[in-house]
Amino acid sequence: MLSGRATRSVLNAIRRPLSEITLVGQTVNAWRDPADGADFGDLCRAVAGLPGVERLTFISPHPKDFTEKILDDLAAIPQLNPRIHLPLQSASDPVLRRMNRKYTLATFARVVESIRRRMPEAAITTDIIVGFPGESDADFEATLAYISSGVFANAFSFIYSIRRGTPAARWEQVPRAVALERFTRLVAAQNAVTRSYHDRKVGRTVRALIVGDSKKDASRLTAKTIDNVTVVAPKRDGAAPHAQTPWLDVKLESAHVWGCTGSVLGSVERFAQSGGAGGH
Repeated sequence: MLSGRATRSVLNAIRRPLSEITLVGQTVNAWRDPADGADFGDLCRAVAGLPGVERLTFISPHPKDFTEKILDDLAAIPQLNPRIHLPLQSASDPVLRRMNRKYTLATFARVVESIRRRMPEAAITTDIIVGFPGESDADFEATLAYISSGVFANAFSFIYSIRRGTPAARWEQVPRAVALERFTRLVAAQNAVTRSYHDRKVGRTVRALIVGDSKKDASRLTAKTIDNVTVVAPKRDGAAPHAQTPWLDVKLESAHVWGCTGSVLGSVERFAQSGGAGGH
């Protein structure tokens, strides 16, 4: 946690124009300035107010630390990227209790609804763990049903692995074969939801920040939309746009689970610069 003086030092150090700033922390939204009581919403507004900051995002918040005031602050920031990573881990209350997550599925769903009410176009992503000790078939089916309902634009899914020294390491473990079968079903369900999310973007022109050359084809560029969808498109005239114009306008032509492909229509220096982006 930064002191008021340290916070001001960090903010003052950010002087030059930046395409995107990402605030990173474990339960980042629990941040509070001990000197004046400023919370995470205040911090985000201060960072977004710095000259030259085009886009702002953050990872990883905790569902229990989102207050209505913080969400109001975030929704009022024009530069905030419309994406919020909200780790669920499980949609079963008994499993959440054993994980010591400090919220129920109903509490989590209320946070999701609060985000949607303020930022209806936000892409909410999550983390899910299957095979946590004691997870029953009913526990897993509750998680699968919630994922299948289409809440999340994407999810990072994992099979529980033992960590020495933790209470869960001493509990009865879910058989590996069972955990793997659950993981496979979960990934398939989320992939279907994610593909549908990407399908809805086809035909749009989006503005995306260049990441670099495509890993599979150096004649193509990879970029990220402000809701964190990967976009791949051929380089114009066989060359990458100049480093001074890192934002691409891309007409999306096809969708995949991993993202979208399309054609570059142009590039601009600043996100807000006119140039023809038709939405995210």
